[in-house]
Amino acid sequence: MCRGLAGTAPHIQRVGPDTLQVSGTDSATIGRIAAREAIPLIELTPQQATLEEAFMEMTRDAVEFHGGAADSDDPLPAPAAGLR
Repeated sequence: MCRGLAGTAPHIQRVGPDTLQVSGTDSATIGRIAAREAIPLIELTPQQATLEEAFMEMTRDAVEFHGGAADSDDPLPAPAAGLR
C-alpha cells in the first residue's frame, strides 16, 4: 500500500501493524489505490484539524511568552507596604 501511495501522498506513517496514517491526499484516492492493488480496506477515517489545532500549528514559532522556572539567583520582591 505504501508503494502505491508514494506518488500521491506527501506523508505516510505506519502507526500500527495494519494501520497507516496518510496526509496530503483524500480518502477516495486512497480507496482507488487500494482497489487497484487488491488490498482490502477495513476502515478509512478522514480527519481534519480543529480551528484551534490549525491556529496552534500555524503560530507555534511565534510565541511571545515562554513558561519556565524562575532563576534561583533572582531575589524575591519585597512585600508591599502594609502587607506582611
